[in-house]
Amino acid sequence: MSGGPGQPRRPRGPAGGQWAAAPRERASVSLDRSRQWLQQALAARRISRVQPNMARSGDLVNHARAHVRSAGALAEAAPTLALAACHDALRKSIDAHAGARGYRFENAPGAHRSALEYARQVLGGIAEADLYEAERLRTRRHDGRVRRSPLRPYQPPGGAALRRHRYQRDRRGGN
Repeated sequence: MSGGPGQPRRPRGPAGGQWAAAPRERASVSLDRSRQWLQQALAARRISRVQPNMARSGDLVNHARAHVRSAGALAEAAPTLALAACHDALRKSIDAHAGARGYRFENAPGAHRSALEYARQVLGGIAEADLYEAERLRTRRHDGRVRRSPLRPYQPPGGAALRRHRYQRDRRGGN
């Protein structure tokens, strides 16, 4: 691995002298924007200040890792359960970061959405495509738990149905 002056270090390609494919575009996070979002979220009571707790954050990260391992094992046999495990791992890892910094998401409607917005606004180095997939995962899990019976698997709406679904979800302030 090497990089020229002013270039990031990346693994070399198969020919040895070529750069590997550039990483996906990462969401940039400015410190001012991060602070502004945190102040707004505190004022709106979507998050609250707590004593930073590194031990709890470490436990949450370990639980998130266990959920990811479980999701891999369950993917074929129980895809709905694997989806829930992925969502829980994502949420626990975001909660771990927030807890280590002294923040806690309020247990209220929209808390899962606030956690993803925290990831977008405060955490750095997350690809925008990954944040989009995290939002899809959150929405699918929410719809599977709240709107669908276990006997009817979730079918993602498309086109006008998707816009109507998002509009109705946003109006009621749900996750």
